[in-house]
Amino acid sequence: KAFTINTVIESYDAYVVYAGLGRNYLFINAFNGTDYGYVSVYRLERSGASLVGMIYDTSLQAAGFTAECAGIPLLTQPENIILGSKIELLGTLTGVKNYSISASGMPESQDEYYRVYANTTLTAKASFATAGIDPATGRGLNTAVKVEPGTRLYYLRSDGRSFVDMMTEQGVCCRMYVSGKGAAQTVNGMPVADCFDGVIYT
Repeated sequence: KAFTINTVIESYDAYVVYAGLGRNYLFINAFNGTDYGYVSVYRLERSGASLVGMIYDTSLQAAGFTAECAGIPLLTQPENIILGSKIELLGTLTGVKNYSISASGMPESQDEYYRVYANTTLTAKASFATAGIDPATGRGLNTAVKVEPGTRLYYLRSDGRSFVDMMTEQGVCCRMYVSGKGAAQTVNGMPVADCFDGVIYT
C-alpha cells in the first residue's frame, strides 16, 4: 500500500530493516539544510506504514566513523546501528553511540557516554583545576587536574548534557562541567572565552 511523507527533505537515504518476528521498519536518514538532519522510523505492515518516532539533530554514521573520515552512512546490521548526534558543549560537536533496535522499533543505545569528535582542539587560556577521570571507564579518580595556560586539549567523550571529558597533550584525562548555551556557556563556573581558545559553534 502506498503512503506519503509530508516533510522538508533536501536529501535522504532509506533502508528497509527486517528486525525478525514480522517486525519490519523503514528507516529514513534525512537532511533538511543542517549538518545533522534527522532519523525517522516507520513500521511497515500489510495495511501500510505508520510513524514510530523521529530523532532530531542525528544521522546514521558509517561503521568506521572518525572526525577525519565520516564515511558513507550505511545500515547493514540492525543490531549495531551507529548514530551521530549534535552536541552543543564547548562548541558544536558530533557525539557517536552504537544502537540496536528496541521492541518499539526505535534505536536504543546501551552506551553510557557519547564518543566525541570535533574538527578542532582547544588551548587553555587560564590556569584552572578540574576533576581527573579514568580515560577507559569515564569514572572519577578523586583527584584534581591542574590545567595550565597553553595546554592543548582533545575531545574524548560526553554525556551530551552537562560535561565533556578531554585529554591533555600530556595524556591526562579531565572533565569539563559545562552549563549555559552557546557562547554564554561556562566551564567549571568560568566563562568559556576566559578558559579556552578554539571553541567553535556552528
